[in-house]
Amino acid sequence: MKKATLFLAAAASLVVAQATAADIAKAPMRVNYGTANVCNQNDCSGFIVGVSLSGISTNPNVIGNGINGSIAAGGEYFGVHAGYQYWDGKFYLSPEAFLDYGFGNQPIVGGQAPVKLTYGAYVDVGAPFASIFGGVQPTNTTGIPALLLSQTLAPFVRIGGEGGPGDSASITGAGVAFWVNQNWIAKAGYEYEAWISHPPSNKVFVEVSYKF
Repeated sequence: MKKATLFLAAAASLVVAQATAADIAKAPMRVNYGTANVCNQNDCSGFIVGVSLSGISTNPNVIGNGINGSIAAGGEYFGVHAGYQYWDGKFYLSPEAFLDYGFGNQPIVGGQAPVKLTYGAYVDVGAPFASIFGGVQPTNTTGIPALLLSQTLAPFVRIGGEGGPGDSASITGAGVAFWVNQNWIAKAGYEYEAWISHPPSNKVFVEVSYKF
């Protein structure tokens, strides 16, 4: 189940990236991309709690190497998080605290295994795709790419810090937040963890949060 979830998250992120790039290159038409049809400040702002699944990636070749040989080759993590999400259609902000626990295959790298129990905080800051393309989003009007874009809150950058037994790390990354419905938010993305004593980690993550 966990492997399937990670695979679906990675596949969804890849579809969005490839579809967006292809649509921009072809640019068959330009349509207004407003976020009001997704949700408004009252719908998408509030306290959130959720769970996450992540894998320490050694390479992106999921098809050739499988989940255990690619995005989860360095170990897998289950986590819980809580925080506050703000969204007004133009600006996305989500500070959160988290606790992650490693399980499954966690190979020794550089004489050390990844930190198994980690805790810390980060903030996600972003803006809608429309702001990147001058107020409009080039896209097809039918099919999966249009559906994914219609459910997108914002691409975001992530910065934070974390600790574990005897070590600490800085966190930088990026991802995309999706609106599922009035109470559920999903995220998928990548983060780089620069540990002081342990080897750095490249994580691919998927998160699901409930908004109160």
